[in-house]
Amino acid sequence: MGMAATVQIFVYMPDEAVDTWRPVEAELVALGVYRILSPDPDPDCEVWEFRSGELVRCEERAFQGGQVGLVATGRAKPSNYNRHWSGPARWAVRTASGVAPAAQCQ
Repeated sequence: MGMAATVQIFVYMPDEAVDTWRPVEAELVALGVYRILSPDPDPDCEVWEFRSGELVRCEERAFQGGQVGLVATGRAKPSNYNRHWSGPARWAVRTASGVAPAAQCQ
């Protein structure tokens, strides 16, 4: 069995004054479904819409400026996916390197 594909996805930060997306590491679980691997942030610093370890549905979206990235759009039910899925990861090579990351907590 091969290693799971690790990719960057973006998680919405609902407590920010403007639309802000945190880039996080995630592993491909099934087509369009990822498990967030990055550790949860300090809650005094920032709040994510989804937490570390959660399975999320992702879809490709364009950010301001035209950059494209995978965005977590909702929770996925674990029972719906085979834990050892090894299908194609057509989005695994895409990154949104032009998207400005959220500011770090001071």
